[in-house]
Amino acid sequence: MDADQTLELERAILAIDHLDRGKCLDRWREAFNRPPPKHLSLQFIKRVLIWNLQNQTLGGVSAKTERRLKQIAAGQSVPATAKPGSHLVREWENLAG
Repeated sequence: MDADQTLELERAILAIDHLDRGKCLDRWREAFNRPPPKHLSLQFIKRVLIWNLQNQTLGGVSAKTERRLKQIAAGQSVPATAKPGSHLVREWENLAG
């Protein structure tokens, strides 16, 4: 991403940050083809719109990350894995301090 594209993205983010609630709701409908869930705060809506803009501009998450997120959202446990050569560290609570 070059300096011009970075500047353009920053301007688009600032534009979203300055939108009122009505304009944010319109942008949400344009971005996701449906109205936002009820009772979302304006700040949260703006953050989602900015996240969506960044995903479109910079690319989304990897397929592996997408699968893991879907597992977590579905309430499935995601196994913790350690690669060979990993060092496990255990931190103990310091009761003396």
